[in-house]
Amino acid sequence: MKDSARFSSSLLAIAAAAAAVPAAAQDNTQGDLVERTAAGAEIVVTARKRNETLISVPVAVTAFTGENLEKRGIDNVDGLAANTPALVVGEGGGTVQGGSIALRGISASDSNPFGDQAVSFNIDGVPVARASVRRMGEFDLQQVEVLKGPQALFYGKNSPGGVITLRTADPTDVLAAKISAGYEFEAREWVVDGFISAPLTDSLGVRVAGYYSDMKGWVTNTIPDSAQLQPNTRRMPQQEDWGVRGTLQFDNGGPFDATLKVTYGERSGDASTANVQFVNCPLGSPQNGAIDDCTADDRVSVADLGPGYDEYAPEFGDGTTFLNQEQLLGSLVMNLDLNDSLTLTSVTGYYDVYLRNLGNFTASYVPSGLLPSLNRMDITELSQELRLTTNFGGPVEFVFGGFLQDSEVTNGSHTFLGAPGSGPVFPLEVNQYLLQQDGFAWSIFLSTSINLTETVELSGGMRYSHEKKKLDFLLSDPNGATPVSRTTGMVDVTPVVDSRTFSNLSPEATLSWRPNANLTVYGSYKEGFLSGGFNSGATNFATNLTYEPQIVRGFEAGVKAITFDNQLRLGLAAYTYEITDLQVQVTVEGVIQRLTNAGSVRSKGIEFDFDFSPRGLDGLTLFGALAYSDGKYTDYQGNCYRGQNANSPVPCVPQVSRQTGATILAQDLSGTELIRTPEWAASAGFIFEQEVSSALKIGLTGDVQYSDSYVTDATSSPGGRSPSYTLVNGSISVGTADDRYTLSLIGRNLTEEYYWTRTSDAPFTGTAPGAVPGVLGDSVSSINRGREIMLRATFRY
Repeated sequence: MKDSARFSSSLLAIAAAAAAVPAAAQDNTQGDLVERTAAGAEIVVTARKRNETLISVPVAVTAFTGENLEKRGIDNVDGLAANTPALVVGEGGGTVQGGSIALRGISASDSNPFGDQAVSFNIDGVPVARASVRRMGEFDLQQVEVLKGPQALFYGKNSPGGVITLRTADPTDVLAAKISAGYEFEAREWVVDGFISAPLTDSLGVRVAGYYSDMKGWVTNTIPDSAQLQPNTRRMPQQEDWGVRGTLQFDNGGPFDATLKVTYGERSGDASTANVQFVNCPLGSPQNGAIDDCTADDRVSVADLGPGYDEYAPEFGDGTTFLNQEQLLGSLVMNLDLNDSLTLTSVTGYYDVYLRNLGNFTASYVPSGLLPSLNRMDITELSQELRLTTNFGGPVEFVFGGFLQDSEVTNGSHTFLGAPGSGPVFPLEVNQYLLQQDGFAWSIFLSTSINLTETVELSGGMRYSHEKKKLDFLLSDPNGATPVSRTTGMVDVTPVVDSRTFSNLSPEATLSWRPNANLTVYGSYKEGFLSGGFNSGATNFATNLTYEPQIVRGFEAGVKAITFDNQLRLGLAAYTYEITDLQVQVTVEGVIQRLTNAGSVRSKGIEFDFDFSPRGLDGLTLFGALAYSDGKYTDYQGNCYRGQNANSPVPCVPQVSRQTGATILAQDLSGTELIRTPEWAASAGFIFEQEVSSALKIGLTGDVQYSDSYVTDATSSPGGRSPSYTLVNGSISVGTADDRYTLSLIGRNLTEEYYWTRTSDAPFTGTAPGAVPGVLGDSVSSINRGREIMLRATFRY
């Protein structure tokens, strides 16, 4: 009640401040707002599949222009997360999906390649609910929007936490080009990116953009020289990235226009486990006998696999770990004005991923404790959306549409324990499997906005979704978990359940009040839906591999205002959501990550953001954001972590499952902290650009980001809590006044803070759950990148 009262008071204060602006400012149209200074320009967003200004759209949005991203040196989704409180993004520590993403405490497991993410991406109109796109370079961007809260009405089933929309740059109407080259000293990384854009005819434009990076690694491998197994290199992760995008755009000013974009990217180099570290060792050192400082930093002790595995699995080669990934993303957006009031839009999308990853999953170099695994993932998704948008110019408008998606995902793993010759039974085959899931989904949606008065709008609608997922085949080696001299191959397995169908109706309603162009007050009810499906990593295929959909329902309210004569933009939002059947990952059978459902979760919080562009100091923009989150499990019987027993702070004891009625060994996490939900997160900074002569311009940026500590594994293991951290970033640039030449020095994470977003127990450490006395398992995780210092030169034409 006190939080609600404080929030209501804050809403009224912002509304009063906006209402008190001078009349001249109140009379500005939305078009006038777009003409604010470049640093603080009002951004046009498409959160409701219409062009609306950031101040007028009744959705909590954090938006960045491509120019803003370049000035601040943000070149990936992790950088966006650091500047967006309540958004948590990080590497998964060996998962082939590509990482962990949570927004306002709402997330899904990243350990199951068959599973979708609860915070999805939308790239040039194409939905991608896979974190794997984090490994495709984000380059030549026009704008990024982080839409917070359920977005099922306009973006479909895989957006209950929110959507990260990436819009890449379009062709220009004159010849333009850019090339930028930089060198990052800490990781010894070369980065080159650029584009060339030109009109081919009066109605057809082309743009080609690309990037390349070659990195030698930012962590040092500290394995003793006397150890039997050694890394291939002392600096890691070493990797090479490149990508290219081609864009063709047709627009002759008539009723039809079309934009085709095709992006291809490759990444090759060290395995996804190259930066997995011991972040907590209850006994002071790793329990497998390795030497490690057990601290998140710039040192690791991960070995290559060594020779000999090719006798049992030829695909392991000489034992050098690696990750190879290829991605292809295509979008075709076509608009047809049927008349002055109706526009038909078609969005065709294609996404394809090929990934092979051979890694050492113990974060160690002890031969008998090695856990080498070769993982493969192949994804093909074809999607089609059609929507009809009205522009009657009257009190009622509609968006009506439908969506189809056909998908195929193949996932496999071949895993051993122990290096050849390190013991009488080694190597021990832990598992070998290959599964394929076929999916077909369709949905229809209708959105309506009604102007009840000149200043009050009622909007909303609903989306009905239907999806079928089927295990097309399941192959497994029946001799898994036995000593082998040579693999015997996989055989067909008949799943307990091989097909599931899911349906959902997600409604949404929003009431907005806009007394003038500088103020929007809104309140919403929203629902979201994340599909269920099949686990693809469990080795006990005699069990039911399915998990249930995740459902989100709740309320949101907010105020957006521009005040002080168009110099200050303010935003305030509060939300409360209930999530049932939250999809979480748990460790079972010692080494296997499995996706399951928590009973129910509550996530609520308050967010504030601002940007200020004072007229007396042209070229200066101040910005900041603050987020308070309160995420709790309200009903969750979770798996126990290694070493947990009846005497632990949260007891691990036999209890009756509230889902199945069977007696299980579990912990009751009801009332405890939700995974990846820092209570407080904040950011603040500035951008300053000023001409010092008719030929010379300088630029300065600086920002600070803070996050509270938070839980990073679904069992709430005490060793898995990431520490609080404060990141400091800054840059200085000098260039010609016409922006043709620019030289920049960019610093990120200057104080070299380390944190992580996902942990798991190190395999075969600690005692089994329930044992008394108990010994906690060691915790391992993939760590964020440390300090970065880059010198970058840019030429524009």
